[in-house]
Amino acid sequence: MRCFHSHPVHWAWTVLALIALLTLTGCFASDSPVITTSSAQNVGDVLEYWMRADGNPKSDKIRLVRKSGKSYQMQILDPGNAEEPVRPFANGLMLRRLGTRGNAIIYLVQFDLARFELNPNINEQSQGFRYFSYLVSINRQGIGSVGTFTCNRSKVLQHAADLGLKVSCMQKDVSFPYLGGRFSERTALSFLSGLLQDGLIDWDDKTGVGVLDWID
Repeated sequence: MRCFHSHPVHWAWTVLALIALLTLTGCFASDSPVITTSSAQNVGDVLEYWMRADGNPKSDKIRLVRKSGKSYQMQILDPGNAEEPVRPFANGLMLRRLGTRGNAIIYLVQFDLARFELNPNINEQSQGFRYFSYLVSINRQGIGSVGTFTCNRSKVLQHAADLGLKVSCMQKDVSFPYLGGRFSERTALSFLSGLLQDGLIDWDDKTGVGVLDWID
């Protein structure tokens, strides 16, 4: 997910760069959930993956920890510095599997800004939407590749139109996809599955640009 950034300063980025995640490059926003309590899955007590940076496929690590039921907390680890503690980042995440990519499992991850909790500056009122989500494929070595789609690409818009879904470009510091209006989770999942099937998702292990490369 190109929502996060870390470099040698490491945890000095926690406040500024994690707020900068809401530039949302690599994520997509919506006011309707793409995962609900009925479609969310328990994918295990802990799901974690390495993030790529500067050509290194094993830089920092994301850990998703099940807190209760099917609700997860995102934590960010710096494996290169044993003195740094685990940093909880957000509560209230929901996950589900969305298919496979070679030997990797594709997960859909959804943040709910009404349940974010760990940073009072990040909420639906300040950001103008309630949910943001991303796709990540995690291979057997635990390396994650984030998948993105382009908000104004004609083939993406056609998939959305076929399902009666409105996709537009939301602008903050950068442009990112916004799924507008009220829609069912079935519609959203059909849309994402269609993009996957037609090769309209760009994966960071193919583009060579990882999550941590995005913000200086």
